[in-house]
Amino acid sequence: MAAAKRLVHSHPEWSDRRIADTSGLASKTVASLRRDLHDLPVPVRRVGRDGRARPMRTAEGRSRAADLIRDDPGMPLREIARRAGISLGTARDVKQRLLRGLDPVPAAQRRPSPADDGTGRPPPEVSAALEERLRLLTQLSRDPSLRHSHAGRVLLRLLIAHHKDAHAWQRPAAAIPPHSAPALLALARNCAADWTVLAEHLEALRDQDAATAHRAPLDG
Repeated sequence: MAAAKRLVHSHPEWSDRRIADTSGLASKTVASLRRDLHDLPVPVRRVGRDGRARPMRTAEGRSRAADLIRDDPGMPLREIARRAGISLGTARDVKQRLLRGLDPVPAAQRRPSPADDGTGRPPPEVSAALEERLRLLTQLSRDPSLRHSHAGRVLLRLLIAHHKDAHAWQRPAAAIPPHSAPALLALARNCAADWTVLAEHLEALRDQDAATAHRAPLDG
């Protein structure tokens, strides 16, 4: 790990794979190490394992920005842009795409998958729900009491991850084999139960706050 850290500092233009090959680590470990270092210059070119220098791809920068946002939803856009090596406008677009449940890399900049219709849009039947979630998540992500506490950031990451995958189940649902349905049903219900417990806790907090506000004038 120490050798990889030295290489990331001394050769920031080297690709994750080249540093991984040199230091004996996995490329994902190097990528994670690079994200954790705040004082690195952002190279305009990346030198691969073959020694050739190539321009940084926008798709790579977008993916790196998405990882930063998931790790710290309250990170300022300028810091995201600097650490991911992308423009401020691109960083803002990545964050908005994540909040809307879309892939941070537009379809035109990535290889299409068999399930991708090329539009990058969620199915029409979930658009309204996603828009409402976007509004609420945007509101919460601007709340300093959540952004500047560990527990708040953890909760925001969970909500953003769930929002991103909110409509993902619809495409593979039709292909679920019957023998897998019982296990998937149990998992889905367990996950739903966890969110229900959280909802009931938040509901109790809301009711308690409303009762306190109602009693306040009488106490004066």
